This record gives sequence, structure tokens and C-alpha cells, in this order.
Amino acid sequence: MLHHAYLIEGDYENISPLLFDFFETKLLFPTHDNPDIWIDSFEQFGVDNGRVLKDFQSRKAIMHNRRIFVIHARFITEEAQNSLLKMFEEPADQTYFFLIMPSAEVLLPTLRSRLQVVTRVLSAPSEWSMELARKFVREDTVSRLRSIEKIVAEKDKDKAISFLGALECVVSRQVDGVGILSLEMRRALEDIQKYRGYMNGRAPSVKAILEHGALTMPRVG
Repeated sequence: MLHHAYLIEGDYENISPLLFDFFETKLLFPTHDNPDIWIDSFEQFGVDNGRVLKDFQSRKAIMHNRRIFVIHARFITEEAQNSLLKMFEEPADQTYFFLIMPSAEVLLPTLRSRLQVVTRVLSAPSEWSMELARKFVREDTVSRLRSIEKIVAEKDKDKAISFLGALECVVSRQVDGVGILSLEMRRALEDIQKYRGYMNGRAPSVKAILEHGALTMPRVG
């Protein structure tokens, strides 16, 4: 039995094919040429977007016995979250929401409590980001700043998030001879997870976040 509203953490490009395959093979609910499915992506989901969503969800299904809404958003404003509370608590009959975001941490607790959270559906870090992360942890501060220079100059949030994911993988593997991660490395992991949370905020500073990591991350090797 489906819950009426899900929050799926992770990358839309990785999640959407799996989700759409589930709709088609398990629910027998087509994702193409189907007026009863609503799919949209937002860099920032605001109050006006919420009004449009509420209007659509109030309508009856046309071809099927249910309606499905897939919302991909990097960020949802606090005002929009508050406006969605009642709809996510008491949706129209046979209406289901699938909200895809990088992290549940950016949502208000009141909204998050109305959603069934599916955590960390992430794709494997790309080879370029893994290569950069492996080099980064072994470099001195000046070299690190040069390594991230292009991402910082382009203010490329997607590449910054990919790099931080790779950095998390690399740091988590820095165990000693008996498989123990040092306190220093555990703290480094906590910092990386904070940086990823900051990246999913309203207006993150790619420069400030990555440069702070370059200055404070313990050196390996």
C-alpha cells in the first residue's frame, strides 16, 4: 500500500528512472502521454509553485484511478513549505506525491513529519570527482585551493556537491590496520556532511564552503 507522500533523498538523474520504472511495472501506471502524472523540476520551489501544485492536485483523475505528482526541487522556501502542510496531510483521494531533494535536512520538521522519507538514494561519485578527491586529501593547502579553483570560479554547485560526495567516500576509507577510522577523520566526515547540507541551502557560497574545507581538512599520507 502506498503512503500518500514520499520524500526521496538523492540525485534526480539517478532516482527518476528507478521511480518511473516502479510506476510502470509495479503500479501499471504509464509515465508518458498520461494526463494523471505531473512531473516538474525547480531550482527553488516557492509559494506560487505551491499554488499551482495545489490546484492540479484538487482535480480528478482523467484516465486512471489515481494521480501521481513528482516534484524535483533543490530548495523549497519556508513560506512554500508552510503552504503545503495541509495538502500533504490531507491530499485528495488517490493522490500521491513523490518529492525528490538532495537532503531532508532543508525541510521544516512539521513538513518532514508528513512525509515518508527514503534516505540517500545516490549515484556513485563520478570518476573525475573521485580522482580530484583522492588528490585533494593528500595536497597542502595551496595546492588544494588550486585544485578547486575551476569549481569555485564557475560557482558550479552540482560539481561541488559531486566533489563533496567523492570526498566523503575517500575520507571514509582512511582506516587504520584494524579497520578503525581515527577521531580526526571522523570529524572530517562530519564536516563534509555539514558542507553538503550547506550546499543544499537557499543561496550557498561554493567558494566559502570549498575553501573552508581546503583549509581545515586533515592531510592524508
